[in-house]
Amino acid sequence: MPEQPDWKQPAAAAVAHNLLQQQLITVRARLDRQVTQLIRLNRLSNHLLDRLDRRPVAEIFAEAIVDVLDVAVGAVWILPPIDEFARRLFAMCGVAVTPEAWANAGSALAARLPSDGKAVRLDAAAVALLPGIDLKNPIACCCVGRDGRPTAVVVASNTAQVDSMFVSISEETVEMLAVLAEKCAAHIDNSVDRRVIERQMIGLRESREQLELVLRGTNDGWWDWDIQQGRCYLSARWLQMVGSSEKNAVTRDGFWRDRVHPEDQEALNEQLQRSFVGAEADMEIEIRLRRDDDTYLPVLVRGTILRDASGRPMRFAGTILDLTDRKRYEQHIHQLAFYDALTELPNRRLLADRLQQSLLARTRTGQFTAVLMLDIDRFKWLNDTHGHAAGDQLLKRWRRVRGAAGAAGHRVGHRAGGRATRVGRGAARHERAVSARCWRGASQREHRRGAQW
Repeated sequence: MPEQPDWKQPAAAAVAHNLLQQQLITVRARLDRQVTQLIRLNRLSNHLLDRLDRRPVAEIFAEAIVDVLDVAVGAVWILPPIDEFARRLFAMCGVAVTPEAWANAGSALAARLPSDGKAVRLDAAAVALLPGIDLKNPIACCCVGRDGRPTAVVVASNTAQVDSMFVSISEETVEMLAVLAEKCAAHIDNSVDRRVIERQMIGLRESREQLELVLRGTNDGWWDWDIQQGRCYLSARWLQMVGSSEKNAVTRDGFWRDRVHPEDQEALNEQLQRSFVGAEADMEIEIRLRRDDDTYLPVLVRGTILRDASGRPMRFAGTILDLTDRKRYEQHIHQLAFYDALTELPNRRLLADRLQQSLLARTRTGQFTAVLMLDIDRFKWLNDTHGHAAGDQLLKRWRRVRGAAGAAGHRVGHRAGGRATRVGRGAARHERAVSARCWRGASQREHRRGAQW
């Protein structure tokens, strides 16, 4: 009797084959879904990097939740104090009308979620915070910033009305929501940093503009020397003061020490050294700067050192003030204070000072000091008879007495009226010759309208 074929074995193989095909289809569908999610997530990343979308952060990520996770509803809450840069604290995607209670549920929802950035399924108490929509398998996650503080909350869910139209929320969906939450937190951190930098740049620009206005009003030029880089920024006013043809501010290599007068180099270097080692916080010194036409400009230099956390000098910035007018005024004041306006000879105040110096010098050197008193005969008669103009003219001509001695260290001064005084240091060997020359110069008779004196 022939052997009967076993029909059960092919049937079992067919069932196994069909089951394997279904599993492969499921795996392939899951892989396709994951690839699609990654593509959409990558598109979101590029979109955020382009920074072309000026919409609020909450709105961008609410839309991304629906798009990347393929769910019915996506919602994002930006938590305080991040709202200082966010135009909207809450956004929702997937529903026509946003329930009013949702807008204020962010902080309460964040309190019920893990603070480590892990996405979870919402329990009944958390779902109760989101009324008005029949949610199906809702999940949520806190967006944790770099400082460990929650900066936002994201929620993804299907709804009972359209649940069959979307893929069921799986553990992979939960993991992907955590990825979106991490990206949202990073974007918020970057947005905050960018806003802080923008504010700092605005403040820096305003400070520089204010500084330019102040320095323009005070007629100061300023510089900023980056010691580590060896570069020095010179303002337009600084360049103008030294006669440069540059119209705008420039950055040059090295400090402007090459423009300092040779006689002022040592004093400037000492001041710089004291400032660099920390002996003095600020520097102030009067020096002369060489102009482009090789003349020298007297300036007052004020500067300060900026140091890093270890105390190492990083920058040296300051201003220069043109002292030309001040020096001229000081010279004029000195001339008025110590010289006779008519004869331009030293007055009694300066003579007294020089006499005091000569007496002090004698205690050190032993040199003698000679004092010669000179008087014009009949000077009062000249003023009374011919007027003060004639007396003034005589006093001006009498200035030649200053050169009568010809010895170093001698000074002639006008005391009052027709009287003058000569103070000579070290006159022990020359007193007779000096006196004789002064006598000859002073005793010459002057004639005016037939009269002599």
